[in-house]
Amino acid sequence: MSQHRSAEDLVAYVVRGYDLAHKHLLKGAIVAKGESSTMRGYPVSRATAKSGIWVYTLYHRQTGKPFIHALNTNARFAVCIDLPWAATDQEAWSARLALSATGNRLLVRSNGAVVATVDTRSFRVL
Repeated sequence: MSQHRSAEDLVAYVVRGYDLAHKHLLKGAIVAKGESSTMRGYPVSRATAKSGIWVYTLYHRQTGKPFIHALNTNARFAVCIDLPWAATDQEAWSARLALSATGNRLLVRSNGAVVATVDTRSFRVL
């Protein structure tokens, strides 16, 4: 779940876990190694692995390139994947994520074209 840090800055947020069985927010933020606990960007598209364990969200930033936040919902850890794609606002907002049939590739499509492919095992952009 996303938790905004401030009512004045809706771009800044942290990712938190929620215990559905006990109906409470888990302590601490889920942070990718080497990243700040506060993330910045607008969610554009999401894809979820068939198992439900991995959730991938594409984020658009007003400055900088888009990135994917890969969240392991079981182990509560994340990986941030910076995309080498200098998207315009229109391209970023029209982008969609899709997993391959085998789930080992995550495709980023914009305006009908694949603009990036990510290996879901190594998190490398191919």
